[in-house]
Amino acid sequence: MDVLLEIALRAGFVALLRCGATCRSLRRAIHGPDIARRVREGMVLPPSRLLGLLDTTGTSSFSLVHPSTTTAASLVDDQLAPFVSRASANLLTEYSPVMSHGGLILLERKASVVHGRRRRSSSSERQPPDICVYDPMTGGRTFLPFPPDITRATYVLLTAADGMIGGSFLLLAFDTWRLEDLLPLRVQTVSSDADGKWAPMEYSYHPDLPKGSFLGSGNLPVVVDGVVHWLISSTDHILTYDVGTSAVGSIGLPKDGLLLPVDWRASESCLGSTPDGRLTLVYRHGFRVSILVLSAGGGWERHMEVDTTAMVRSLMVPQERYIWLELVGSGDQRTGAVLIRLNALVGPDHLLMLDVETKEIRLLGDRCDIIPYEVDLMSRLSTAKIF
Repeated sequence: MDVLLEIALRAGFVALLRCGATCRSLRRAIHGPDIARRVREGMVLPPSRLLGLLDTTGTSSFSLVHPSTTTAASLVDDQLAPFVSRASANLLTEYSPVMSHGGLILLERKASVVHGRRRRSSSSERQPPDICVYDPMTGGRTFLPFPPDITRATYVLLTAADGMIGGSFLLLAFDTWRLEDLLPLRVQTVSSDADGKWAPMEYSYHPDLPKGSFLGSGNLPVVVDGVVHWLISSTDHILTYDVGTSAVGSIGLPKDGLLLPVDWRASESCLGSTPDGRLTLVYRHGFRVSILVLSAGGGWERHMEVDTTAMVRSLMVPQERYIWLELVGSGDQRTGAVLIRLNALVGPDHLLMLDVETKEIRLLGDRCDIIPYEVDLMSRLSTAKIF
């Protein structure tokens, strides 16, 4: 056992985590104080979380976005990227990414939706499972059916790092399509150790949101302290759901015209999280990108504002006049990076990364079919399940 641990330690952090995923005895040993000490003393661990991009096209390539340090780049290029690219290739031919959280990616079968509705296969058809919870770092895959009582689901994925579940993940399915009817919020859950069986439906009444409230497409949820947050597309509110108590509530957005412009639109905004776990609202107004932070007292404060005009002009084709920015929702990733897509009516689109700490903007290329993927390596090691 000591020899195997030594080999894994010298091979790198990702190899250590992958070994722990394959052997119960190794998992127990990895959780010991000696291994944790050696990892913290700096063999291969980058100083912060990693944010990468997984290409969802045929290449299935994985690349580092933030932080752009030598240690992080070495870990991704030498250990993580080659394995992820090989392991994801076949999977992404049959599944489309829905969201990522806590180092896991939620995938849905590509043929599952036709004309906006779920396609139900006939008994004679051989189809892959409906849903897959995928771990790019270990290659682990858990296949699940669709929630039986929700036709159109909005999903939230929680992991052991969220501190409230015993298994490796908890998947929640919300029927949020009928918010405008002011009906109860309907929720079904399934955990990693439930053998693919969804729990019975739960009902939670939400506050009196204005009639016509709905969640827009691409509106990724953000989980902060066990509470799920969604930006309501048609109002100036955030819908909340406490996973521990099933309580539903709302958070108001500033209306004084000082923090948010009068012509602010939810479609040009997304929710996020600071590195220390506070809820943020990221919005754009023209070529300016601003971030508001929710304080402990419940009020909103301006965290930063960046004018991207100079970067945009440097990327413009001389004759191109019709360009606009689009925020790329990354859920509750906490690396301090904001992804922005520069769209052009003529010519290629560009993907940009705004470093919230330094306010620097970096060009990531013209990749569009990507899903942001964040992993906290020390958290993954400390919460690895011991069977």
